[in-house]
Amino acid sequence: MKGENGGYGYVDDETPELAIGVRPEARGAGIGTGLISHLLEAARPRYRAVSLSVRSNNPARRLYERLGFEAVEQPEGSGSITMKLNFNDRSSDDGTVGSPSAAVRPAAGEDEGFLWEMLYESVHWGPEERGPKPPPEALLSRPEVRRDLAGWGRDGDFAMVALDAGSGRRIGAAWYRIFPAGERGHGFVDGATPDIVIAVAPDRRGMGVGGTLLDALMNAARSRGFDAISLGVQRSNPAAIRFHKKRGFVKLSEQGSAWILTADLTADVGEAGATTREGW
Repeated sequence: MKGENGGYGYVDDETPELAIGVRPEARGAGIGTGLISHLLEAARPRYRAVSLSVRSNNPARRLYERLGFEAVEQPEGSGSITMKLNFNDRSSDDGTVGSPSAAVRPAAGEDEGFLWEMLYESVHWGPEERGPKPPPEALLSRPEVRRDLAGWGRDGDFAMVALDAGSGRRIGAAWYRIFPAGERGHGFVDGATPDIVIAVAPDRRGMGVGGTLLDALMNAARSRGFDAISLGVQRSNPAAIRFHKKRGFVKLSEQGSAWILTADLTADVGEAGATTREGW
């Protein structure tokens, strides 16, 4: 919009304003994250920047900040903040503020085979392990790995799948499940806290897909009434530790070579994120 006819997120005559809305009954399933990813992907080749307006107390503000938006104006008495994203100024050292290139959706029954592929990718093979990483058929037969997916579809299981924004190809997945005390997952905290697994296809890592998945899964867990979420991460994987720390995860305990991380889902979006295995 131009001059005096500018919208709430007006910055200048060359910067398009974004507007995003999701029906109340559909919120918390990653739809908003997918929508803004598509908008940014479409705008990037055409414009140097985009802007939007968000209420200062809206949790979505934290999502926009993670995508690289910065506050440029807060009109006095309006309760809203104008935010701007400069495409040419964005940089990333861990893929969390890369080019949004994926849409996400809840997993369906036909995605279970793909989840197993992503489970293999999620296993970090650090220097504490002996020899090369085993092939999928060997690694996925180990009980301590299989428990993250075996019998998929039981009460409490939930997954999101990331799709390439252009081709629709599945490029990543994230899921959580509840473990009883006698069947502890890698990030087990207690029987009421979901344990997460997340992974991205090797050829799509470092492009922001992991962050998009994590945001969507965190929103889904929050909307389903969970107060916290957890995961286990190897100490030999500093990139994954940084990734989660930036999203509000904190170290709860140590188990051998792994740290148990947890995030508070009752805090503002962005101040507490989710935990994950480390396959991106």
